[in-house]
Amino acid sequence: REKSSPGIKVAEEDDALVVNLEIIVYFGVNIPQLCYDIQSKVKRDIEDNTGIIVRAVNIRVEGIDKKELS
Repeated sequence: REKSSPGIKVAEEDDALVVNLEIIVYFGVNIPQLCYDIQSKVKRDIEDNTGIIVRAVNIRVEGIDKKELS
């Protein structure tokens, strides 16, 4: 079973989910930390709310928005 939305793809592999996210980040953001935070929250939220095991949350940075965070 595969479900997709713009920037989000979810696939089932061996009774677990693999989530692929495409994101755009603001200039000046700590990208590795942001990706870690997103991965942790997505995995925790899916598993806590559905009981389905998440095997991986893969993040691809599609671009950088040149506006700096205030």
